Formats: sequence, C-alpha cells, structure tokens
Amino acid sequence: MNSLPPINLRANTVDAVTNQLRGEIVHGSIKPGERIWPKELAKRFSVSHIPVREALRRLEAEDLVSATSHGATYATDVRLEDIDGIFDLRSVVEGEFASRSARVRSDEDVRDVRQILAQLEQLDPYGKEFYEVHRDFHWALLSPAADYVIRRVLDRLWRTTDRHLAVAVAMDPEFPAERHARLRTKEHRKLVAMFARGDGDDLRQAIEAHIGNSRARLRKSYLPDTDEPVEND
Repeated sequence: MNSLPPINLRANTVDAVTNQLRGEIVHGSIKPGERIWPKELAKRFSVSHIPVREALRRLEAEDLVSATSHGATYATDVRLEDIDGIFDLRSVVEGEFASRSARVRSDEDVRDVRQILAQLEQLDPYGKEFYEVHRDFHWALLSPAADYVIRRVLDRLWRTTDRHLAVAVAMDPEFPAERHARLRTKEHRKLVAMFARGDGDDLRQAIEAHIGNSRARLRKSYLPDTDEPVEND
C-alpha cells in the first residue's frame, strides 16, 4: 500500500507567518511605509529566517510589502490614487456576480446571508473580526454564481480596501462614527432583501451604489474638504 507523503511542516510554518503578517499589515499594526526586519520577525515567531523570507516573498506578490534594491523590506504605502481603481474593479466584479447569484440563489443561501449579516451587526466596527465577517458577507452574496478564481481576485481587492479603511480609521476619529455604521447597516439590509427576492438587476444597482458610497466615505477621510457622499435610501 502506498504511504501518504509526510506533512510539510515548513510549509505550514510559512502559511502561519504569512497569515499573521498579512493581518498585521492589512489592519494597520504594521504601518504603511514601515520597515520590516526579518531577523526580528524570526526571533518574535521563534522560527528560522527561511519561513519569514518566504512569507515576505508571498506578501510582495500581493503588493503588501516591497523590497528595495539594497534588500530592505517595507510595508507598501497606501495611496489615495489607488482607491478609485480598486473600487471600480469591485463594482464591476461584485455587481455582475451579485446579479447572477440573485437569479440562482437557494433558500439555504438566503439563510446563510442573513445569518452572516446578523453576526456582522453584532461586531464592533473596524475591528479585526469585523473585517473578516464583512468579507464573508460580501462573498455570500456572490458565491451562488462565483467560484474560487473570483474569490481569489476579490480577496485581494477586499484586503486592499480593508487596509485603506484601517488607515482611515487611524487618521480620522469621525470615520467610525455612529452615522457611518447606521448607513452601512441600512445598505447591507437592502442588499439582503434584494438577494432574497432574487432580483438580479436591482441587486446589481444596489451593490454598485453601496460600493460607490463606501468609496466616497473613504475618500472623504483622506480629503476632508470634499463634499459629503450622497447616500441612497
């Protein structure tokens, strides 16, 4: 009988270090532009330098870190000019697949979306768990018609969005205000209602409006003198 291949403990260590560093960069524990010292990370995680360097290579491929020609590694800067491109892509991809999903969703899919939304509404805004559940909520609206390739693309866009949000929260004490939370909740509930009705065209428009409002709120935190976004009822 053929034996199973041995577990690659080094690969598991690389995954663990990658996931930890990704979370710290996305959620702002490691600041944009901050230098990352591999030797300090190896000591902190009690691992050799090999998994740390492999983790940093993975994060460089995700544009979360960048290396200089002299070998120094930094957390990638967060740039205002990236916001429009990120949200434009999200609007196109999420709008299309939300529309398809609404037309094929099952009763179980509707229950799952409602359950995730209920969980999301119980969380403190912009904490680590909030970001994770928020991604799960958006994915639940798309998953009946999307596959893992779409999930991989969106995970990258969502994590970049989350990183901009974490910076905005740190810069703008008013950003996580009650009004923002109330508007976000209203928009999320509207998305769920349209998903439950199976109304693909209306859901596409609603999710595009939701993403547009999120972009406007985020841009205002970077550029306080811009006009307030127009919120959809």
